[in-house]
Amino acid sequence: MDRRGCRHGLDFRGRHCAGTTEMTCSSGFPSPGRTIATPFRSGCHSGARIAPQLQSDLVRLPTIPAILNETLRLFPPAYTLFLREALRDVDIQGNRIRRGDLVQVIPDITQRDERVFENAERFEPARFMREPDWPPYAYLPFSAGPRVCIGQNFGLMETGLVLATVLQRMLLEQCDQSPKPVARFSLRPAGGLVLRWRTRR
Repeated sequence: MDRRGCRHGLDFRGRHCAGTTEMTCSSGFPSPGRTIATPFRSGCHSGARIAPQLQSDLVRLPTIPAILNETLRLFPPAYTLFLREALRDVDIQGNRIRRGDLVQVIPDITQRDERVFENAERFEPARFMREPDWPPYAYLPFSAGPRVCIGQNFGLMETGLVLATVLQRMLLEQCDQSPKPVARFSLRPAGGLVLRWRTRR
């Protein structure tokens, strides 16, 4: 990835997972001033620097996809999905849904459910570095089924490659004030986002 490609990727903040990744990078760790790039550093290089350019390169950087997925769990851009109409009568844990009823799935709630995710309110990327122990459709930041986001794989690949490339050269530190998510068409930080970067020595 050349400089132009990297700049293009960074400017792609309209892409959902890029924006939410920045949000979590700023707020995922509680101690003010604490360098939060530590989990990235272990995945970005081991001795020699890596210049990731292909999706296959992310296989040797398992920390990066794990951080992206945990970010999307805590701050799903599509925080609430569109209404769906029940095609038949169904009973879900004692709740009777009749044919024709409108149902709304809210990932911002289901993905923080302590019954499904242990320490659900904590930022723990390691949960995505092992086999999932949650039921199907408990984690669905890109929706699921026939209407799943067609840009899911591309968005994760692009953000992962940009993140891995940038974090080899720069360190991201937590700002004094954590951003507050605000619900618009998609989830985003209220009032914009201030990040503190410094170059690696």
